[in-house]
Amino acid sequence: MTVFRALGGDPKGLGQKRPRRLAPDAYLPAPYNCLFEYDEAQHFTRHRRVTLDHYPTEFLYGFAVDKWQAYCDKYSLVAEAKGAAGYRAPKIEFPFEGGRHAQRALFDTLRDFAPPLHGLCPTIRVSEFEFNPRRDPPKALMALIESRRAKSSV
Repeated sequence: MTVFRALGGDPKGLGQKRPRRLAPDAYLPAPYNCLFEYDEAQHFTRHRRVTLDHYPTEFLYGFAVDKWQAYCDKYSLVAEAKGAAGYRAPKIEFPFEGGRHAQRALFDTLRDFAPPLHGLCPTIRVSEFEFNPRRDPPKALMALIESRRAKSSV
C-alpha cells in the first residue's frame, strides 16, 4: 500500500475494482522460470520513477533499477505524451489526469514483486532503448535475457 499511496491512489476506488490476473508480456519456462517484460517508452513515466524509488536494495531484480530510474528521468516527458489521450485518462483507483500512467507503474511494480512470492525467478525486463525488434537480431535479446538471469540469481 505504500507505493499505491505514493502514486496518489484512492483506496475507495481500488476497493470498487474486481480482482483480475495481471498478465505479463511473456513467461519464460525453465531454465528461466520467470516473467518477461518488454518496456516501451510509456513505461518510463514520473509515476514509474516513484515506484522505483521505493524498491528495496536487498531484493533481487532481473534488471538494473538505477538504469530504469535514469530512463524515467530522461524520457518521462516523452513517455507521458505518447499515445492517445486514453493513455493519460483517470482510472477509478487513480482519479486524476495521468491516472493510467500511475496504474501502469503499479502494475509493473506488482509484476516485479509478485513472481518470487509464487516460486518464480525475478522478472526480467528489457527496455526499447536497449533492444529494438525492428533493428536488432533476436540473439541480442537473448544475450540481454541471459545477462539479467545471471544477475538475478546471484
